[in-house]
Amino acid sequence: MGIFNFEEERINYLTQLTIGGKGIPGLHDFGYESSEVFFDGVLAYTRRNSLYALGKNGEIIWKSEFTDGSKDGIGGQSLSNFKSLLFYPSGTKDIESDIQLLGIDIKTGSKRVLVKEPAIDSKNNMTSRMGAPVGYLFQNDTIVTFQVRKYGSLDGYRTDLVAWNITKNKQLWRVDSLDRKGNGSFNTPIYENEKIYYAGINNIYWLDAFTGELIWRQGFDNFNYQIIHHSLLSLDYGLIVKSHDNERHF
Repeated sequence: MGIFNFEEERINYLTQLTIGGKGIPGLHDFGYESSEVFFDGVLAYTRRNSLYALGKNGEIIWKSEFTDGSKDGIGGQSLSNFKSLLFYPSGTKDIESDIQLLGIDIKTGSKRVLVKEPAIDSKNNMTSRMGAPVGYLFQNDTIVTFQVRKYGSLDGYRTDLVAWNITKNKQLWRVDSLDRKGNGSFNTPIYENEKIYYAGINNIYWLDAFTGELIWRQGFDNFNYQIIHHSLLSLDYGLIVKSHDNERHF
């Protein structure tokens, strides 16, 4: 496995992670159940209910296992970061517990709880899942914006978008039932020029990152279009969106 960076029209080879020999858990199976972050010479990646951090030569720096009954929850596949702080949403099988967003130091693996959400929305009879957030600064405070996807056997789907000030430990804004079809995607929101790009299952939303005000929405209903995994890329000239079903690009 190689690590590269991109500079204008050049692709620069940085280093190689050796896979094999004793083996590095999960590296043979990146994809649907994995997410990865590379920062300052450390590769962090998820594999089902485990989180690993590797050095430049493929050595395991630290690892965390998330199991039933753990105070840190049962983990998940989503992972993102803001500089050296990893963001790891961790679920629960206990309906009386909270789902939580963990902040993890990429160098040491030390953990702290940043945000909690009820696992059960009893008012709407729905269970909740938290997505990995995007991090950014607002008046020198660190903000994380993430989606909370909710599922109900009777009431279908609902997706809320939440911005949380982790410096002051308080909510900055929240938009409930943002996606008009209810079902969110597994894409981490993108922060660009004080705005947030968020992908629902058939829609792209552009919001003010500091107030949550919706600026515009673009729907793709007529294309049988679904935006599910790894589908957003922000470039200087705009946003590239990839279809999960039909590989359409816009």
